[in-house]
Amino acid sequence: MPPLPHRNRSEGRAPVWTVVHSAGRAEAELVVGRLRTEGIPAVLLDQGSSAYPSMLGEVRVLVDRDRVLQALHLLQQPAP
Repeated sequence: MPPLPHRNRSEGRAPVWTVVHSAGRAEAELVVGRLRTEGIPAVLLDQGSSAYPSMLGEVRVLVDRDRVLQALHLLQQPAP
């Protein structure tokens, strides 16, 4: 898993990651892609075993708490 994006010191505080969606791996990847396309930094949190990626388990999508409302609003809209 890639490292969590962070803000540089000139932007102020470090991000506080908040769950905005949870789904299977494939759907979660699509959600992260959609959020990132709209300029919302997002990451996946897979709490399954590190030896076996979670193919059927739940994966969480996280965004910075300052972007939660924007992310939730976007995810309520139909995908283009």
